[in-house]
Amino acid sequence: MKKTLKVAATSFSLLLLAAPVLAVENPFQTPAAQSASGLFNILQSIRDWVSGIIAIIAVIMILYAAFLFITGGSSEETRGKAKTTLLYGIIGIVVAFFAYGIVNLIGSFIGR
Repeated sequence: MKKTLKVAATSFSLLLLAAPVLAVENPFQTPAAQSASGLFNILQSIRDWVSGIIAIIAVIMILYAAFLFITGGSSEETRGKAKTTLLYGIIGIVVAFFAYGIVNLIGSFIGR
């Protein structure tokens, strides 16, 4: 379990490092990236990428949990793994939704 969490955390960290590069076409030619409005647009782009990927992974986890429930039969170990996977999938979807709220909250603070 710890190994899975480490791999997930490392993958998420690497995704966050690459997200600003994907968010701006060419950071050296866009002076808007230096203003608050440009920063907010960058945050929105990062939010869209990250929450989309989290939502896709969460849906895959929920489908995997359903597969475990169906094929697990009466095995308590498999049912426990399926319940845990389902819980993590639901938490992933909630995190993806909270990403929208946090960025909009930041936007309200900077007057956007």
